[in-house]
Order: sequence, then structure tokens, then C-alpha cells
Amino acid sequence: MTNYQSETADKIVGSKVKLRRKFLKMTQKQLAGIVGVTAQQIQKYESGANRITMDVFVKMCNGLKIRPEQLLANFSFCEGTSEHEKDLESKLLAIFRMIDNPIVKARILDLVKVLVSKEDN
Repeated sequence: MTNYQSETADKIVGSKVKLRRKFLKMTQKQLAGIVGVTAQQIQKYESGANRITMDVFVKMCNGLKIRPEQLLANFSFCEGTSEHEKDLESKLLAIFRMIDNPIVKARILDLVKVLVSKEDN
């Protein structure tokens, strides 16, 4: 597992918060009201500029209807992977984890396998 600086972790969690919020069609102001902070503070959390305290994190997870481990998962990326690829991996995994339907998840996995096999040819 790669050792991450806290700033990187803040950005990864922040981007997952933003993805989930947008998935729920929630504004920063709405999430801020649930969490008890300003919309500007939510923007800072999402950009990774400010660190999320544990109290805010728990409220945020409840407001986003997401388990904490979903926001904290996947902090190990392959060494040598570009920052752009790491960002794409993180976003893809975050979106995939938001899908509740196991049949849809299985179909997505099958699709990715087909795409990879075609890319190898």
C-alpha cells in the first residue's frame, strides 16, 4: 500500500463526497444544512482544501446516506500510476460503490471485462 500524505487523502475523500452529493442531486447548501456548516465549507471539504473532522464526517455520511468505509476505501494505488489515472480510478470506484443493485454491478463488471479483452486484441 502506498503511503499517502494527508493532503492527498483529503482530496480523495473530498472528491468522493462531491460525487455522492451530485449523485443524490443535492446542493452544497443542502449538505451544509445537514452537516451544520456553511456551503463554502462544504466546497473546501470537497476540494480537499480543508480536513473533515470526525464529527462532520459522521454527519456527512448520514446526510449522504453512505457508509463511512465507502468514503475511506481504496487508498492503495499502483506505484507509477499517473495522478490523472489515480483520479480516474478513485472516481470510478466511488461511483461503482454507489450502485446498490448487485445485478447492475455484475453487468458493469462483465462489460469492463469485454472492453479489456477487446483492447488486448
